Formats: sequence, structure tokens, C-alpha cells
Amino acid sequence: MALSSIGGEDYVRCRVLGKGSFGKVYAMQHVTTESYRVVKEMHKGTILSKGNNVIDLLLNERKILSELKGCPFVVKCFASCQDDKFLYMLLEFCSGGELEYHLKAVGKFEEETVKSYIAQIAVALEHMHIKYNVVHRDLKPENILLDEKGFCAIIDFNMAIKCNENLVVPNPNHFVVGTLPYIAPELLSGKDHSDKVDWWSLGVIAYELSHGRHPFRSRDGADSDKKKMLNIIKTTKLKDVLSSSCSEDLKSLISGLLEMEPENRFGAEEIKKHKFFEGMDWDSLIKKQVKPPLIPDANTVNFKPDANVEEVFGLSKPKENLNVPLTMEQQEHFEGWDWIAEDQELPEPDPVKVQKLIKKKKKKPDYAKDRKSGKLTPKTTTKKGNTTDRSLQDEGSHDKQ
Repeated sequence: MALSSIGGEDYVRCRVLGKGSFGKVYAMQHVTTESYRVVKEMHKGTILSKGNNVIDLLLNERKILSELKGCPFVVKCFASCQDDKFLYMLLEFCSGGELEYHLKAVGKFEEETVKSYIAQIAVALEHMHIKYNVVHRDLKPENILLDEKGFCAIIDFNMAIKCNENLVVPNPNHFVVGTLPYIAPELLSGKDHSDKVDWWSLGVIAYELSHGRHPFRSRDGADSDKKKMLNIIKTTKLKDVLSSSCSEDLKSLISGLLEMEPENRFGAEEIKKHKFFEGMDWDSLIKKQVKPPLIPDANTVNFKPDANVEEVFGLSKPKENLNVPLTMEQQEHFEGWDWIAEDQELPEPDPVKVQKLIKKKKKKPDYAKDRKSGKLTPKTTTKKGNTTDRSLQDEGSHDKQ
């Protein structure tokens, strides 16, 4: 199933939002509603060069996202498809960007802001664990986006795992997955673990949002080493690193989430009853009927169709040896990737708008290099036939999704 089979002329491709190890992420706009969605485009040759483990991780993420489509505060996946060279994933567009970006912009958040974001993430985890039996295992501010209304959307399920009803994850090979310093101590030790690893990560996030830094740090950079990080966690006394400016309720919440023993660690039930969330209307929160602490400025991310987007943004092309056509045997590795949600929630495309966009896409501007800045600028032709330069605006960027 190719991308055209789920998009076709219903969508027009827009500017690139970011690029990663396997390809790039770009926005697509629906021609009738003018709403945006995001496409993750991943190069099959590059994926195969990384080994079967990477293929399994990608297929796992696709399957889990398709199951989580109704989960609150989790990014929606609408479809996945492929052609001879690429894998595609059609996702919800979250124009607010990463939570990490907004945190760095202000340094740290007020407690009311922390309360809202932690509550949203807690609701997502509760549904993820109880209803879907999924443990994320890589929760961090970088993997939490804000949608156009300012609500959280958890992304990146590469490390997520579907487990049994007891939410236990056997770990016979003692694998350690996730990102420091958000990995729970039992996972750092390579032990069997459970949904409680996500609640530990939420505790680190709660500390980071309220303090502007991680709770477990060292002066010699040892916090980038997994074994040393485990030792830092064991020797750190939370009461010594919790700021005196924090309320006692927030200190209690963070301490409960960062409990070393998983069986004593807070989960959804303890969080909802905690005094820090006193007065929280959880039902209205799930329905997104409350006002989020930050409403993203719609004018800061402005996408426009650009036929020469690869040239303008200087994206590197795949290496030649990775552009060799794949064999039938290699293509079989990607079986099970194709999927499409039953409810796309979009109207039929307007034929008039479709024809206008097709004509617009065929008119590719010629580019010239500005002598002073060295930037590529599209040429425009005046009525007299004289050629002038018109600068391309970079209408804001948006990291991986």
C-alpha cells in the first residue's frame, strides 16, 4: 500500500519538520479542511543496514500506536504504508512542539503548570497500562508534544512493550532500554520490571518541570553512564535535592514517584488521591474540557506547500549503496507494516481545490544563490522579463514527532 493510497490528491506535501537516522518528517495539508497531518518517511535500505532488531522495533511501534488510537494524551496514528523504497506513517500534527522546548524557554514551570502536565501524562499512563497493557519505557519531556490547543501528546513508542494483564515485563537477557536519567533503577539493573518504570520516569519529569534540572546528577559527568547512574540514584537523598521553594504536597508527590522499591512507588490510584491534585476534575481533564496552562501561538509554525523543500532545507540524500533496489526477500521483512484506521474523520476532497493544487505544484521556482548571504532564493520574473530574487522565509521549525 503506497502513500498515495491513503493520501493521494487529498493531501498536498508541505515543508520538512525534521530529519532523523532513517529519513525525515514532513507536514501534509488536507486540501478541503486545510488541516495538517504529519508523515514519517523512513528509508528501507537504511533500516535494513541497522539490522533486524531495528525492523522489529519499528513494527512494534506501528502496532502499538494503532492500538492506542483511542488513548487520551497519546499522539494519534491514522495509517502506515510503504512503497519499494520507503515506510510511511501518517500521524496527528502537534503544532505546539516539544514540552522540553517550552521548559527550556522559561527555565522551570510554576506548580499549577506542573500540576496540569503531570495530570495529563498520568491519565495517559493509566489508560495505556490498564486498558491497553502497554508500558512506554522511554518517557521524557522530549517525547511529549503539545497539540494546537496545548494538551499533551506522548510520542515515540520504539521502546514500548505489550505485556500481560499483571503488567510484568520479563527481562531474561537483562536489557536496559530508555534514556538516562529517566530510567527506573530496576530497569537500570536489567531486572524484570513492570508499569512502575513509567511512574518513576514521571517522577523525574515532575522534578525537572518544577526545578529546571534533573534530580540525579554528578559533577564529573558520571550521570551519562548507566552503572554510575544507578549508584547516583542509590546514594541521592531526595530531601537534599528538593527545593525549599516547592510546596510540601509537590515534594510528597515527587518522593512517592521516585520510590526505589517498585511495589511502594506511586501509581495512578495514589496520584489521583494525592493532595497535590486536590480539586482536580479528572473527568473534564480526560475530555479536554479544562484550560491547559499554555496555548501555542498558531503563528509561530506556518507551513506552506514547497515543491523544492529538499533543496531549500539542504536534506542529505541516502547513500548510493543504500539506494540499490531491495530484493523480494528483503521486502518480506516489512510484512505487517501496512495498516489504516477505519475512521479517518476527513471529508471527500474538493475537485476544484485539487486541480488548483496540482497546477501550483507543477510550477517549481528556479533558485539562485544570494552573493552576500549564500542562501538559496527563488527567482521571480517581472512583466518585462527581468529576473529578481525573492527570499524564502523559514516559517518556523518543529522537531521530530
